[in-house]
Amino acid sequence: AFAETLGLEKPYSEKEMKSAYRKLIAQYHPDRVSAMGSEIKELAEAKTKEINEAYDFFRNKFEEDRQPSSFP
Repeated sequence: AFAETLGLEKPYSEKEMKSAYRKLIAQYHPDRVSAMGSEIKELAEAKTKEINEAYDFFRNKFEEDRQPSSFP
């Protein structure tokens, strides 16, 4: 579900994930749509929250993948 949120298809790299995140967050940021009314701003805030959750998931995943394994 997180990959769908960011519009990613497997296989995806950290670079692709970051690029997708930046594109979507710029599009849905509540400050960009604040002039369109409170209802649109609330929708943008919800979408931004989804995008941030997906980004955090993948950021942590890629961070874990970079960590050396403690098992031989």
